[in-house]
Amino acid sequence: MIINHDFRIVFLHIPKCAGTAVRRPLESLNQWQEAGPPWRRAHPDLGVVDYAHLPLAVLRTHFPDAFASVVDYRAFALVRDPYSRFASSVSERIRWGEGALLAKLSRAELKKSLDESIDYLSRQPSSSCCLPLGYIHFQRQRDYIVLDNAPLVDAVYPVERVAQLREEVNACIGTAKPKMAECAASQQHANAALMYRNEGLRRVHRVVGPLTARLRRLLPASASKRMDRWMYVHRDQCARSLFDSEYVRDFVSSYYADDLDLYARVARM
Repeated sequence: MIINHDFRIVFLHIPKCAGTAVRRPLESLNQWQEAGPPWRRAHPDLGVVDYAHLPLAVLRTHFPDAFASVVDYRAFALVRDPYSRFASSVSERIRWGEGALLAKLSRAELKKSLDESIDYLSRQPSSSCCLPLGYIHFQRQRDYIVLDNAPLVDAVYPVERVAQLREEVNACIGTAKPKMAECAASQQHANAALMYRNEGLRRVHRVVGPLTARLRRLLPASASKRMDRWMYVHRDQCARSLFDSEYVRDFVSSYYADDLDLYARVARM
């Protein structure tokens, strides 16, 4: 989360909603003294938390000054289609929680992590206001927008309209500070999840990986990028049928029912 008192703006970074591409350009304007890079740090009551992704209920209880800024200032947030967001959340749990690269997992290993995520979330009380650090990327989007059934965030945009959010933030900043520039594609997809193009390629690379790493040091950057394009594809292309399976969509439809309504409403605006 970013707070700037001079311009009276707040950006609430909902996890896995393209917020990194917005938060990073705004970090130089952050005046929230309790938080900033590195965003994962210890709190005396909460333990280690991700200060970038604090739901409203947590802000109200543990960070009353920051919560007051959300209420009083112009507050911004991005929301995302819950089905695609859930797939991204599973990838993030693998990266942070299991310390593994998604590309190194087989489809069976990915399914195992997916099923574990569903099982864990299904056992959480519906009244839980904040998931633990390892699962914070699964936090409902509504928890960053609505509190006690009252919407507190003024400007909520779907990720497809991030340019509009950027324009409104720039209007709030005015001419006193450098404008929030459009992020390059590499920044917007900094957290993109890649997997091997097929299982056979994954197995072969396990054997020849050390040789490939040495070869890359001799190749120009353009050749190395061509090698990556041949070897990897985005997670959605490789595992779409897994995340589109009936039991996964049924879970998302139930667990994120409020988020589906929120996203549909915002997308229509």
